[in-house]
Amino acid sequence: AIEDILAQNESLKAMIDKFDRNQIKRIQTEQSKTRLSILFYALSGNSQKICDQAVNLLSAFRDTFRPGSPQRTPAAGEVSETRTAKTEP
Repeated sequence: AIEDILAQNESLKAMIDKFDRNQIKRIQTEQSKTRLSILFYALSGNSQKICDQAVNLLSAFRDTFRPGSPQRTPAAGEVSETRTAKTEP
């Protein structure tokens, strides 16, 4: 369920915060080189962005197909996926 995914997202955020604090300690004690720190922060930041976007997509998907939600109408220039059957005379 979406609630489980939200909980996992929060868990990931907490884990990344912990990793960030540990990386800061490594930088302060000069145990980590600048290039590795940049790579570390890029990976952790991108991981969080991917997780956030996945949650956004799941929420939008859930809201779109929830019973009673308004049906989306195609924008100008878009082709509707709804097709009608042609009857032969």
